[in-house]
Amino acid sequence: MTILKDNYSVNLDIFQGPLDLLHYLISKDEIDIYDIPIARVTEQYMHYIEMMKVLNLELAGEYILMAATLIKIKSRMLLPRDEENEEEPDPREELVAALLEYRKFREAGEILREKRALENRFFVPSGVNTGIEYKEKIVYSENATLYDLLTAFKET
Repeated sequence: MTILKDNYSVNLDIFQGPLDLLHYLISKDEIDIYDIPIARVTEQYMHYIEMMKVLNLELAGEYILMAATLIKIKSRMLLPRDEENEEEPDPREELVAALLEYRKFREAGEILREKRALENRFFVPSGVNTGIEYKEKIVYSENATLYDLLTAFKET
């Protein structure tokens, strides 16, 4: 998920800030899921989408997934608990697990961006001898024989 890039902010009576932060606070029980007006969050986001000049479908999909997760958690919390089935996990645990997984992927993405930025700082100007010889002609054949492979190996 790359949600923080577009700075979408939720504005509620009990919370103002990024949707990621709202998820985090709910998962840590700092904000009660019962106090979140999901319809209002959805309405604000739909207004946000309409205001965007170019719709980024990946970002929209992420917000829809987050809103659906909030709705799912809230609906599970509103349902009466079956006393016989007390072993049923707290629905907020799924959110915490998803947030932890999201954090891992976000950190991995950041590492990859840093590596790419580092690689982009280096280049070899044309005409500079790097000691690496490149062969212009590369031929791939599905019908290559063992002899063809040995010959190609010997040439390299």
